[in-house]
Amino acid sequence: PPLVLHSNALQRHSALRIAPSKETEPVGSSGDAADDPAILVADQGQTWIVGTDKKWGLIAYDLEGQPQASIARGRLNNVDAVPTADGFLLAATNRTIHSIDLFKAEPLQSKFDYLRSIPVSLNDPYGLCMGQHGNRVLIFAGGTDGEVQMWQLPADAEPSLAETLRFDSQTEGCVYDPRQHQLFVGEEARGVWQIDLATGQRHLFAATEDGVLVADVEGVELCELNHERVLVVSSQGDDSFVILTLDVPHGGGAKFRIVANEKLGIDGASETDGLACSNAAINGYPQGILVVQDGRNRAPDANQNFKIVDWRAIHTALHGRIAP
Repeated sequence: PPLVLHSNALQRHSALRIAPSKETEPVGSSGDAADDPAILVADQGQTWIVGTDKKWGLIAYDLEGQPQASIARGRLNNVDAVPTADGFLLAATNRTIHSIDLFKAEPLQSKFDYLRSIPVSLNDPYGLCMGQHGNRVLIFAGGTDGEVQMWQLPADAEPSLAETLRFDSQTEGCVYDPRQHQLFVGEEARGVWQIDLATGQRHLFAATEDGVLVADVEGVELCELNHERVLVVSSQGDDSFVILTLDVPHGGGAKFRIVANEKLGIDGASETDGLACSNAAINGYPQGILVVQDGRNRAPDANQNFKIVDWRAIHTALHGRIAP
């Protein structure tokens, strides 16, 4: 059945409860350090979860949550990735040197390579997402003052600033939709904006004033659920996650929380900043995974980390069954 739920299914008291399957090792830095993940699915079933330690750099984990590679680059806040012919191109906002840093990741070789930095005029480089449009890679980087820059990386030319978008207050999470050439941006205090990059038209796709998202709005990701495209959004203010349908006009959605998996001794997720999802069939997860940052890593108390959720658990909670 389509994911069309009544509005009362989105209220705080009715949030679904979903447990993680795995968690990563804690990041090395203490305090508010882990932030944003990206999922890299390579050939031969090799999968990396790359996360930022925003006081240090990047760390790559396998599906068991064990570190596989790392690279120190200073205060990297958000990271995203696109596949290339021989690995992945990663981009991350660097708050230490005010830049977008580019990396090459090769999960099959268990290594990162730093490529270059693109200086940016943002007051404080913060949120970031990226995607591919034709033969160009697009990178969207936002600052804490509401400015979002769109950079183009042509295959045979230097990076260039293509457009600047402005919002009334701080943004962070974003995701590019290559099918519609649209950008979804989370303005932390107001909600999620939908921007048509061809025309510049925008509208507030989901607002905090509606009572579903609770500020701060953080991670924003595009995924599929039962063959429908959905947004997954971190509603940090009430430690929850909201799924919103894209393909059904006013189709609704659902709210859930990630709670402790007592059987496996894994705590839940709270105060989540960044998140990422993939529907690729990977080892142990035939429908893919959702990865979220955990702002309060407990049981035992430790530095922040990332929780891994089987996408089938989300589907089961919403529909009462696992899709074939």
